[in-house]
Amino acid sequence: MTTLQEKLEELMVARDHATETSLALKDAKDHWWANTGYHLQEIADSAKNVVAEAEAEIKEMALAVYHETQNKNPTPGVAIRMNRLAVYDDEDAFAWALEHQLALVPESLNEKEYKNLVLNKHAPGEVKEEPVAQIARDLAKALKED
Repeated sequence: MTTLQEKLEELMVARDHATETSLALKDAKDHWWANTGYHLQEIADSAKNVVAEAEAEIKEMALAVYHETQNKNPTPGVAIRMNRLAVYDDEDAFAWALEHQLALVPESLNEKEYKNLVLNKHAPGEVKEEPVAQIARDLAKALKED
């Protein structure tokens, strides 16, 4: 039968081994990051920038086509949706909110709530629509359907 003292010594060896293994793994990760990972991160960041620039250019082109043709589907994989924007005078909105006791937070206008009221035509203001280009997430599928 194993004694309590022997079990403690086994635990001590196991703990030492676990610590050494963890340190070796950390050293290996640090070495990998210093020699390879950092460069891969730079490449990944660069690729993300290329994607962002391409998406911005495509959206700009799609909006130009929409403004010219009013076609909300200028090409497969790109759609135009209309964002509804609430436009109002801040002072008039605050006065209205005080009068109706709506869209208020202590001493000020709750802009999010007031915009929602304007968009649903429950408060004074104007609703404007602004076109926004959206690119399909699955371009391979969208372009295949063409």
